[in-house]
Amino acid sequence: MPLTPDPYIKNTRVKSEIECAFGSDAWYALKETTDVKTWKTYFEKVLTSYKIAAKATIHIADDGWRREFEANIDDAVRDIKQTKDFDVALDRFCAALVRQGYLQLGLAPILKGSKTKTRLIPSDWKLDLYRTVQYVQTEEQRHNLFRSQLQQKIGKRSGLESELQYLRSKSKLSFEDWYISNDETN
Repeated sequence: MPLTPDPYIKNTRVKSEIECAFGSDAWYALKETTDVKTWKTYFEKVLTSYKIAAKATIHIADDGWRREFEANIDDAVRDIKQTKDFDVALDRFCAALVRQGYLQLGLAPILKGSKTKTRLIPSDWKLDLYRTVQYVQTEEQRHNLFRSQLQQKIGKRSGLESELQYLRSKSKLSFEDWYISNDETN
């Protein structure tokens, strides 16, 4: 009799993204499990992390948006806790993330049951009817991003050595500008 393929093995991208958020223990917990409870635990952790991250990261937002954002998460977590079926839990998890993505752009579309034809053109997807999302970057954040990208490119040790050379140079340029002007590979 042929073996039945493990239905959980096919969700490697979800496992990988959960590992990015929670580390290798999450990957190994989900790697070949057929335990719905383990999956539900990680779905709930991801969704809860969204709430925590929003509170810690988003400093300016209206109360209505915050309520809608949190209600979407709370509803999904409640539904996931109540189900015993993997496919239902995965469906609710994915649906919550789709809605979160739109909410984070300003507005979740509500065309369910509508005969409206929505085209994939910018004017049909302008989601700033109620609020405008603005991403800003401080000089410190810009520096942190450059530093991280540099370390990924040349390695952590070389990146740190470059920063030490920059500090010794007492240059008036930013580290990024100094590095670019002294990078011999450009």
